[in-house]
Formats: sequence, C-alpha cells, structure tokens
Amino acid sequence: MVENTKTEKNGQHPFTEKQLELLKEVRELKLSMSDLIGFNSLDDNKYSHLIISGPPGLGKTHFVKTLFKERGINGIPISGSVSLYALGIRLAILNTIRDPNEITYVHVDDSDVIFKDEESCNIFKQVLFDDQEFIYEKNVRRLLSSLDESHRLAVESHMTEDSIGFRISLKNVVFIITTNVPLPTDKQIFKLLGKNGLAGIKVHRNAIRSRCRYRDLSFDDSKRWAWIADAFIKEKYPSEEEENLITSMLAFLWDYRSEMNEHSIRTAEKMLLIAQNDPINYFQTWKNEFL
Repeated sequence: MVENTKTEKNGQHPFTEKQLELLKEVRELKLSMSDLIGFNSLDDNKYSHLIISGPPGLGKTHFVKTLFKERGINGIPISGSVSLYALGIRLAILNTIRDPNEITYVHVDDSDVIFKDEESCNIFKQVLFDDQEFIYEKNVRRLLSSLDESHRLAVESHMTEDSIGFRISLKNVVFIITTNVPLPTDKQIFKLLGKNGLAGIKVHRNAIRSRCRYRDLSFDDSKRWAWIADAFIKEKYPSEEEENLITSMLAFLWDYRSEMNEHSIRTAEKMLLIAQNDPINYFQTWKNEFL
C-alpha cells in the first residue's frame, strides 16, 4: 500500500487513514443499529421493529446474532426463505411456548418472501403494526394431516371451529428482519407514481419501511471491506499465527476489493481456512479462486 499506515489496539493491525475512517463509520453504524433493539417496553408497539437489507453474504445474520449475544437477548431465529404458510406455522409454534406478557425478540432471516408480492406485504403489515396478528385466510384444514403432530396442534390452537385459516396474536413481539430486498424511500416511490403502474410492489414495500426502523447495507466495495474487517478484528488472538493470517486476509480483500468475485464474511472465512491448510501457497490459491 502506498498510503501511510497507523496501528490500532496496542499496535495490532496496521491500517491506512482511509481504512480507519471506514472502520469508524461502520462501527458507528453498528452502534446505531444496536441502539434500536431492546429499547423499551413497547408501550404502543409503534416503530418497534428493525429491518436490515443488504446484498447476500455481507454478514447481516452474523451481525444480528452478535447483537443478541452482546445485549443478552435470547432471540428466536426463524427462516423466512419459505412460503407464508410455512412461516405462519413457525410463528404458531413460537406463540404456543412464549409468555405473551414478556417481550419476545424474533429474527426472521432470509425473509425475501415477506416482500415478494402485495399479499405477502399486506399480511406482514398486520403483523408489524396494524393488528399485530399473523392472519392466514386460505384453507389449511386439508393440509393439517400432512403436518407432524406438534405442528398440527400449534396451528389448530390458533383456529376457531368455523375458520378455514388461522390467526396468531403477536403482541409484545419485536421482529428483526434481514433481507436481500432493498425497501424504497418515499422519494423513489414518488418518482414512479403515475408511470403506468411501475411503482407496483414497491409501494407496499415502502409502506412497511415507513413504519419500521430501517437500515440499508448496500455499501460500495471499500465500505463493504470495513464491514467484513470489523467482524474479524479482535482485542486478542489465540496465536500470533492467526493474527498474521487475518492481517494478510484483510490486506488481500482490500487490495483486490474491486476485483473479487466473492466479497463476504463467508469469503473471508474460506480464505482463512485455505491459508491454514496450505500456509505456503495460499496467496496464489486466493488469486485463483477469488479473482
């Protein structure tokens, strides 16, 4: 690198001025996001939920897990990469075991299905801020026999005798939703209105965004490096060898940040594994695999 470098944390990790500034920005962003979770007793449940969007592999899930751990929150993970029906079943199971008088934190991961179409968005508007209920109105009675007993009982406990669907009360539930789908701003929607229906589903995504806390992590290559690097920078390392490998890995990611065909937390983890298994030729292997 041609820029002057400094060190951080007792002489560890030499970084350029630019890298240090990016790391500072990322850490401030993470701190602002952490301040949105575990904040109050949900007096009226308005604006209690947090949505984080960003490209795949950035580490959104890793961030939420770390945040829960740091805050001492026993968050409940639920995959959103399923149908609304399957997601509803998981929420029904959750509702049978949680204390409705206590705040429950639920992380819906890979939740692109929530923003898939108008029907999905409308269902989750009710979940997040209208009725605070998950309402599934399609006929599920014919599907109950295909469920295992615990799932069937959970769904049946949220049905009435004359209902064909099921309804789940989700008061005192805070949702942290991570998704690859960016949610449009009011300005973006305004530009699309009246243009032959181009706004479409984006209007419904915007309606959810406007009623939740929201952070978009669609960074450029340099800030993406800082987000990834921060996850690997620690106060102390088990060994000098691991520290040296992490330093080399972060330097590679920075130097080739605009050329990487993969640039994510998982990429960094794979690079470290490659270097540990082949400490002599790992640099060339990195080039072959990631450029």
